[in-house]
Amino acid sequence: MTGPKSGAPRHLRRRHADTIGLDVGAWTTRLWTRVNNVTDLPTPLTAARPGAERSDASASVMAAGRDAIRSQLPRGLRRRTQGFAVVAAVPARASVIGRRRLEAAIRSLNRSGPVLLMDAPLAAAAGTDLDISGTSPRVVLDVGVHGSEVAVLADGRVIDAVSCPIGCRAMERTVLSYLFRRHQVPAGPPELAKDSYRPISAVVGAVRTVTQRASMRTGKDVLEDGLVLVGGGAFLPPLRATLQAELATAVTSPVDPLHAVIRGLALLTAETDRHPWLWDT
Repeated sequence: MTGPKSGAPRHLRRRHADTIGLDVGAWTTRLWTRVNNVTDLPTPLTAARPGAERSDASASVMAAGRDAIRSQLPRGLRRRTQGFAVVAAVPARASVIGRRRLEAAIRSLNRSGPVLLMDAPLAAAAGTDLDISGTSPRVVLDVGVHGSEVAVLADGRVIDAVSCPIGCRAMERTVLSYLFRRHQVPAGPPELAKDSYRPISAVVGAVRTVTQRASMRTGKDVLEDGLVLVGGGAFLPPLRATLQAELATAVTSPVDPLHAVIRGLALLTAETDRHPWLWDT
């Protein structure tokens, strides 16, 4: 997890035009550059090993898709021989080995340039315009295709996080099964949420676990300001309805929840002087 640092890297303080951002997902890899802004690239379907830790899977995807990513880089970066800076999102709960594998995979794209890994929940929070440097704890839930991660943030760092091997794919399968059995569209989110409870309950349980732990540590109700939902899960009404009912808190999402992480990487890269402790040196 990311903690306070002594200062932003010199190359990032000096210049941002040669820095790119990467959010490697199981379904889509998102690339940010100052020239092309955000580009969505399909993730190679055979790149990630089933059951692998999310950061390990990201490393596999990164290695398999490096040629497609390089083809989308501005011409000036493609021709550079000295490398360029890459800021990549990584799960807050990623292991040291997982982080090293992702960094090694990125270096195969980046040659000799510096690689910086940022906790994805921090980037997502910045991408939803939350004040990540504030002292009031905020909760961010990122529901991806094959897994979810919930994190509690405060003072510009992740103070606790929990991952869950349940994502949009498992929830959508339950919804499709429901529709197939009933041969009709359900009356509303509550009815569907009840039928989808098993996969959704795992995500709710992860949120409850980490928020209870963080509340005990901080002495504050970390859900007092609600929960921010990003990723594909933001488009699943049963998940939102169940979270609100079970946790008795407001659940909000940004206008574009799929790009919250990559947008946050872009914003923080342009504001390294405001948040120097976020960057690994």
